[in-house]
Amino acid sequence: MMYLLFNAELRTAGLFGESEKVKWRGTWVVKTVIRRQIYDDRVTMILSAKENTLLRELRHPNILQFLGSIVHGEEMILITEHLSKGNLKTILEKKNRLDLATSVRYALDIAR
Repeated sequence: MMYLLFNAELRTAGLFGESEKVKWRGTWVVKTVIRRQIYDDRVTMILSAKENTLLRELRHPNILQFLGSIVHGEEMILITEHLSKGNLKTILEKKNRLDLATSVRYALDIAR
C-alpha cells in the first residue's frame, strides 16, 4: 500500500471527489479520492487505473503533472502535483482582473 501520505492540509470537494494537500516523499502533492458513483464497478476502476499509467509519462510545463493512482477497496485515489499559486481559476477569483502583460503571458503559455 502507498499510504506514505501525511501532513494533510487544504480540503476541498469537487465534481469527482474530495481533494487535499498532503506531503508525499517530502513534496507537497494533491490527493484526490474519486467518488464511488463515478465508476460503475471495480473492473472499470481497475481499467482506469491502468490507463492512468500513461498519464504519468506525459510531461509538459503547462500541464498539471499526474504522479500516480491507487485503487484501494472501492476507492480510486489520484496523486497530482500541487500548484502553490493555484490554478488559473483560483488566480482569477483572487485578482478579479489581470493586467495586460500578465494576460498576454498567460495566453502565450496556454497556446504552447
